[in-house]
Amino acid sequence: MNDTPYLIKRFPKLAKLGWRELVSRPTPVQGMHSLAEAHNLGELWIKRDDLSNSGYGGNKPRKLEFLFGDLLDKGSSGFVTTGGIGTNHGVACAFHARSFGLRCHVVLFDQPLTDHCRKALKIMHSLGAEMHWAGNYAMTAIKTLGVMAGSRFSADPPVRLVLPGGSNALGTVGFVDAAFELADQVAAKELPEPKRIYCAVGSCGTCAGLLAGTRLAGLKTEIVGVQVAPGFVVNPKAIAHLANRTIDLMRSVDDSVPQMEFTRNDLRLLTDQYGGEYGRVTEAGQRAVDDAMEYEQLRLETTYTGKAMAGMLADLKDDSRFPSLFWNTYNSVDLSSIAEQVSCEELPTPFRRFFR
Repeated sequence: MNDTPYLIKRFPKLAKLGWRELVSRPTPVQGMHSLAEAHNLGELWIKRDDLSNSGYGGNKPRKLEFLFGDLLDKGSSGFVTTGGIGTNHGVACAFHARSFGLRCHVVLFDQPLTDHCRKALKIMHSLGAEMHWAGNYAMTAIKTLGVMAGSRFSADPPVRLVLPGGSNALGTVGFVDAAFELADQVAAKELPEPKRIYCAVGSCGTCAGLLAGTRLAGLKTEIVGVQVAPGFVVNPKAIAHLANRTIDLMRSVDDSVPQMEFTRNDLRLLTDQYGGEYGRVTEAGQRAVDDAMEYEQLRLETTYTGKAMAGMLADLKDDSRFPSLFWNTYNSVDLSSIAEQVSCEELPTPFRRFFR
């Protein structure tokens, strides 16, 4: 692994934000020539963040490097976070928390039940996550506050909150760094500067970090997000606001970071792939998952990356003259063997219903 994030090399004072190494830098960039040919498109590239960590990759390790660093620097014993019952974020948190001795609480709400959800529940349990079922969004907030309040009566330091997807300003710094990493690969001629970057948008951190990071790094690339979560969470205003808060955080530590301000007009958000419900499998998303495997031997999933791929393919049908980049946020390490070792009867009682 590269010892230091690209962003901290450029702005050394940002090391004060706290950071613990989780990402294998740089993640590869590759051409997707077969997929482009099959869809009669121009030059397509992929950023392989599915390979960001050899144990469990995807987009979460980039955020957790900074979030866990902050937790450890402040003496926290652990954290509580939230997600759907099939949350990749929850799995990533449970997996990587073990490396730092952090307790991981995950408060889970319902989403359309798939085999992926069942596997995620078994994996989180096996990795030692303390799982709490909430059912809906309102109860998720109430139970999260309950876990935090209850931890104050423990002998250990209280647990702290990690937002869904790790998408606060500090976690988003991880994807500002990712944009600097990409700029370094463009400068090294590993790929041409993309006209557009396409990514899934669930909690906004990946998209907001790439928006802020590409501008800071001097790239002229357009950021195109693909909505995969409800509109009250995922919208251009929310993404721009998070990008602004991330710049403000970095400037509070290092005033040599240029002042920038983003608006909803600084990115595009594709909303027609969502499917009306978080986690709902769509025909276009499933087709994109199948095409990625058939033409590029690339494993995607139907909640995030399949919909993002479908959005990119549909968007480029109108204009594919310039190089475009798909940012793969899915983990490619198969943890099925862990799930297979867990019986549904071992899960906390509220979760056993999902296996009947």
